[in-house]
Amino acid sequence: MDPHKEYKGTKFLFAFYNWKETSWWICNRRFILNEPKTDELFGQFLQSNWFKHKWNKKNDIDFMVIQVAKNDSIHEITKKINNDDFSEIKKFCFTLSKHTHNEFSNTMKNQDTRIVTLVTDTLHATYVHLIIKIIKFSQNNQTDLYLTLPEFLIHI
Repeated sequence: MDPHKEYKGTKFLFAFYNWKETSWWICNRRFILNEPKTDELFGQFLQSNWFKHKWNKKNDIDFMVIQVAKNDSIHEITKKINNDDFSEIKKFCFTLSKHTHNEFSNTMKNQDTRIVTLVTDTLHATYVHLIIKIIKFSQNNQTDLYLTLPEFLIHI
């Protein structure tokens, strides 16, 4: 058992809705977890190549932090969530509104980084925060925003 990848026999994964494919996509990396010394569990991605996504300003971006059994395969979990089967999956949902894209694009400098904190969009007995880094790149009269390095904080 790796205490930095598991919590009470479960693992935490990061998913986002892919509008091009019209389906959920799950990163093939687990969140690295802290050892809870308080009543909060913190998970993070350590490298930007674990998740880096260009923000399409035409769509909201929907994310999930999902808690599943440690031995569940990403392939099976992906099939379940794309069939709206959350019977064995605990999910925490978040949305980054397309309306904020221009705000970030207009207020950030080139290669600037901002951090946005999202709160679960459903009612839970516990709170969950998702933290995402936004990076702006401008080149050849084109500006793109990228989302990377997700982290979560959950009251356990």
